[in-house]
Amino acid sequence: MDAKAKFDAGKSIFPALVVFLLFAVLAGAWGWALLDRYEQQVKAEVTSDLIGTGKPRTNQLSAFLRERKGNARIVSGLLSGGLAQAWWQGGDKDLPATLRRTLDSILAEYGYAGAMILDDGGNIRFGVGRSVGLSAEGRSMALRALGKASPVFSDLYYADPAAPRKLMLDTFAPVMSAGGAKTEGVLVLRGDWDYMFSTFQPWPDQSRSGESLLARQDGAEVLFLNQLRHQEQAADRLRVPLTGDASSPGVLPAIRAVQGHYGATETVDYRGERVLAYSLPVPDSDWSMVVKKDVAEALEGVRRIETATILSFLVLAALAFALWWWWLRSRGRAEQALRESRERFETVFRASPDSITLVTLDKGLFVEVNSSFERFTGYSPAEALGRTALDLKLWMDPAQREFVFAELQAGRAVNGLEARIRRKDGEMRVGLRFATKVEIGGVPHVLSIMRDITEAKRAEELIQGLNAELEQRVRQRTAQLERSNKELETFSYSVAHDLKAPLRGIDGYSRLLLADYSAKLDEQGRQFLRNVRQAAQQMGQLINDLLAYSRLERRDMQADKVDPQLLIGSLLAELDYEIQTRGVAVSVDVSSTNVTADRDGLMMALRNLIENALKFTRGASKPTIEISGHDTGTTRILSIRDNGVGFDMKFHDQIFGIFERLHRGEDYPGTGVGLAIVKKAMERMGGRAWAESEPGKGATFYLEIPK
Repeated sequence: MDAKAKFDAGKSIFPALVVFLLFAVLAGAWGWALLDRYEQQVKAEVTSDLIGTGKPRTNQLSAFLRERKGNARIVSGLLSGGLAQAWWQGGDKDLPATLRRTLDSILAEYGYAGAMILDDGGNIRFGVGRSVGLSAEGRSMALRALGKASPVFSDLYYADPAAPRKLMLDTFAPVMSAGGAKTEGVLVLRGDWDYMFSTFQPWPDQSRSGESLLARQDGAEVLFLNQLRHQEQAADRLRVPLTGDASSPGVLPAIRAVQGHYGATETVDYRGERVLAYSLPVPDSDWSMVVKKDVAEALEGVRRIETATILSFLVLAALAFALWWWWLRSRGRAEQALRESRERFETVFRASPDSITLVTLDKGLFVEVNSSFERFTGYSPAEALGRTALDLKLWMDPAQREFVFAELQAGRAVNGLEARIRRKDGEMRVGLRFATKVEIGGVPHVLSIMRDITEAKRAEELIQGLNAELEQRVRQRTAQLERSNKELETFSYSVAHDLKAPLRGIDGYSRLLLADYSAKLDEQGRQFLRNVRQAAQQMGQLINDLLAYSRLERRDMQADKVDPQLLIGSLLAELDYEIQTRGVAVSVDVSSTNVTADRDGLMMALRNLIENALKFTRGASKPTIEISGHDTGTTRILSIRDNGVGFDMKFHDQIFGIFERLHRGEDYPGTGVGLAIVKKAMERMGGRAWAESEPGKGATFYLEIPK
């Protein structure tokens, strides 16, 4: 670049810098505003999640406290009415055993750690459970409960001698005299507070900082009542001074809560970390619940976006400036770049393995040809230039040439046209032609690329002859397979016949023994023979079911229009005697809409499911079977629902396997083949079968059939 060009470039770069800097400032301000708005939106979403976590937990804790009061009220009522008074005065020597049984059952029923009965002086007169004993503080709390009309709670404390590291919560309830005139003593129910709080202490998601805490005011301090996530041994020990204006920023959320300032806030917690918090009171107590999450964690995604945005902006800005500067410097080199581009194009043109030609559109004269043209046609560039393909007699089908030029003159490109070409030596070659119209110096030309596919075509005629031979082999193999299937079917029936013949003999001779020699056998012998007959009949039924399954596997499926309502009606008519005898309530709500299915296969599937529903409702007091159907648009779903014994869904896939049973044969006879037949029949017609159930709540089986 000469001095004048450098000076001109320097003059033009200053306005560009001004525009660039202005754009950078505006884009940065706009991006900062968007990120700030997004940050506020994220904080609002996190606060909403905190509210959704805090309210249910507070309700759960309130319900727990009401339950404890209710338990204490019930037990103290049992002890009132003179029961405890008579024992204290020595009027009933057997009463302690009675009290022990009562309190043992209460502890076992409600899961308390211990229970005590105190007299009106705060002395333990009776105790039961794994946690019995009172500290001086505990006795003081008990005496304060003497004057209360309803149960009250103690403070949370570690004073349990049996579990000195466990945080406990005592419930005190007054024990009244027979007429309710005075308080005779106090009932103490001791609960494990750590167990209760552990049920809602874990955070509902994978947050690293999410935490629930419980606090109350204790004089001039805030006392934390539960174990904290970020500080060990904090329950009933961690205290912070109750100082500062609750409405000012930087005040702990626990301090705001115990002063009655509930709701959402952004402040610092007991660690000094910035947090988003939501606080609310716990009903029936002087406690406050606080749920919180670190701002740093909540805004991790925003910070990553901010970093990525800043880096991207800086990269784009630097790139844009570099491109601008490069454009300024490259204007003087445009002609050199154009020459280099032409050279590169010519290199590609000459070296391409495909035949590339450039001809005039009006007369078809060759203007440029590459070296591959000579390899493909046998004509050198000197022989081709200035002549047409017709002159060289290249086209074996001149009509194809006319088609190509007509398409190009109409403004359409030609792609993938197979053309037969006659080489200079007379050999025929096949080329795949791509041609398009281009303007060069205002004159329309045709740029044509021809790829030699001669060998590929020969190979295709050959990956076709082999295919015909393969198809013949497939037909022969299919015929052999059909013969094998027929032989297998004959073998199956022969085996079944040979198996059933001795079974019939076993059953017949057993029946004769029972009929003719019953008097000579004791009851055990007769029962043995009945068991033999039952086993033989079961084996015969199993053979029949296996034959049915085998026939279903081999038979040709006959797809036809089938009305499911008619099939269900005919099956219920066959089973009408058992339905009426057992008083089974059967309802059918299946519209008469045809489906495309194998009639026999669908009949077998429905028969097995309805018979199963009848079998497994034998223990129901009011057996019920509901058969319904609905359309999904492309399929029709039939369902058979019963109120029988049901099954556990973890065995769902198992019940559709052959010989798979979930119930004893003595309770529900069967071979374990029926549901396998259902599954196979539905799969063969392009449908499917599945079930839904719960133990003791019946089962629903579904059949999905293409329309």
